[in-house]
Amino acid sequence: LSVGGQDVTIERENPKEEAEIAAKLLNIASSSPAPTPPKGRLKKDSTISLSKMVSLYFDEVKQTETQQPKTIEENMAIFQLLIDFAKNPAAEIIGIKTATDFKATLLRLPPNRTKGRYSGKSVAEILRMRPSKTMANESANKYLRRISALFDWGKRHGHAHENPFSGLSIRRTKLPHQERERFTIEELQRLFDPAQWNRNMRKSYMYWLPVLGLHTGTRLNELCQLHLDDIRQEGDIWVLDINTQGENKRVKTLSSKRVVPIHPYLEKIGFLEHVDYLRQSGEKRLFPELKHQRDGYGQIASKWFARYRERLGIKKTFHSLRHTFVDELLQLGVDSKMVGDLVGHAQESETTNRYGKPFRPDVLYPVVCMLDFHIGNSKTE
Repeated sequence: LSVGGQDVTIERENPKEEAEIAAKLLNIASSSPAPTPPKGRLKKDSTISLSKMVSLYFDEVKQTETQQPKTIEENMAIFQLLIDFAKNPAAEIIGIKTATDFKATLLRLPPNRTKGRYSGKSVAEILRMRPSKTMANESANKYLRRISALFDWGKRHGHAHENPFSGLSIRRTKLPHQERERFTIEELQRLFDPAQWNRNMRKSYMYWLPVLGLHTGTRLNELCQLHLDDIRQEGDIWVLDINTQGENKRVKTLSSKRVVPIHPYLEKIGFLEHVDYLRQSGEKRLFPELKHQRDGYGQIASKWFARYRERLGIKKTFHSLRHTFVDELLQLGVDSKMVGDLVGHAQESETTNRYGKPFRPDVLYPVVCMLDFHIGNSKTE
């Protein structure tokens, strides 16, 4: 006999008595309301603090290696700011009021709140100093995006009821392509003026990194970590193989792994001869003078390039070389899928992303050859 979802056994010597008892039980069960799940907040012993949620989040990130050390360090600082601001409550009780108050506070903080005269001071103390220069909207948006991702994770794992930071980003005042400008032709001529940029530069990376960045669209750290084995031939075409094979090699995303044809201008100025010289010298890496640090191999090179372009009166960063590469190809009418494959951008289309294989180097090589920046001179050694 089933009563209220439970099996019940009735044992009496008299079958008539068993039937009467069963009838009474069935009548009671049919008139009783069905049990309902408890409403309201989670049980108290299931709630965790914001700092505990952050700790669990980073445990997963480190175990799965889904963030680079620099990103982890940045996120730790961002999340700690929220913990201090909100005074570390239970993660589940943080709502839209806390989120919007935090956003308003971000917009009043200086861009370098841990440095200079702000060093060692609390948020409240910094705000009382009324900083004249405050955090840029894009920087505030980065904080909000990272925290929103944390609460999305917390919601999926049962630590938060909602994501109060969703949709709080500040509206852009510039289009994405306006936020990081490409180099103008005049700036490129200054950057690659043979009087400044030549094979007599003190370190080999000073000569090769800028011209490689311009003609391959490759990120700085992707270039700095290249092994000589990553420079090889596929058929008749020389390529850079951007991969994670080898110690301390990382890429930004899965789609960043790619093969990029080497532009004929790089061959003209002796790049392949330079690679062959390094091989004969017993080297394993393209830039053996660059040592691995927290952010990869590119830290020293990045600082050098900043000093170099500032000396020439240029404000754009090394990444603008990549932007120049992309924009030039698009201006020449190259298909965006081809450009995406060259620079390692994921494709949004389901057809191209799931079913379409990356373009082969022999298909991409004529595309790369379309680029002509009219810089420098011929081989100088």
